[in-house]
Amino acid sequence: MQARDRILGVSEKLFLKHGARKITMDDIALDAGISKKTLYQHFDDKHALIFQVTKGLLLRIEAQIDYCSKHSSNAVDEMIQLMACTSEVFRNINPIMLFDLHDHFPRSWKLYQKHKKTYLQMSVASNIKRGIREKLYRSDIDPDIVAMIRLAQMDSLFNAEMMPIKKNDFLKLREQTMMMFLHGLLSDQGRDMLRSYKRIKLNE
Repeated sequence: MQARDRILGVSEKLFLKHGARKITMDDIALDAGISKKTLYQHFDDKHALIFQVTKGLLLRIEAQIDYCSKHSSNAVDEMIQLMACTSEVFRNINPIMLFDLHDHFPRSWKLYQKHKKTYLQMSVASNIKRGIREKLYRSDIDPDIVAMIRLAQMDSLFNAEMMPIKKNDFLKLREQTMMMFLHGLLSDQGRDMLRSYKRIKLNE
């Protein structure tokens, strides 16, 4: 394995487990079995390293979302799959990592925000349009406006005054808001579809 790839792999593991702020370049060099000189040959500083780790994570999330979209039978199925795969991603991420990006690593947080406002907004709008075509979502919904509302909902999770919740409960809060969003989209036919998915899950 190339040194750069090893550094990124070790850094991602440490950041996701402990958060980005707590881990030092010394920690990374020690865990990767390299010198700090080698580490700094590949990354100018910790901010640059965190930026590349964040970029890699977002690309993998995009790949998972694309897979769910291509292999889903309908819009509700797509949304359920997205909830499952993204929840699995966030289950392996200490929420402190996201709060650290928000509070201490503005360049990486800006990358995350850009990802949401371009790729994620497009994905949500595309799912809504699909659901309307399939008559599983309400026809009176404006996909682009509702997609922006969903992004604002996601942003609110990082507002400590608006959402005074313990960081350890972040995953539960995220899952609840996603399900609430889905219920707001559903037509009568879509609600029937969701109930059938729930029955299948209970029987598994």
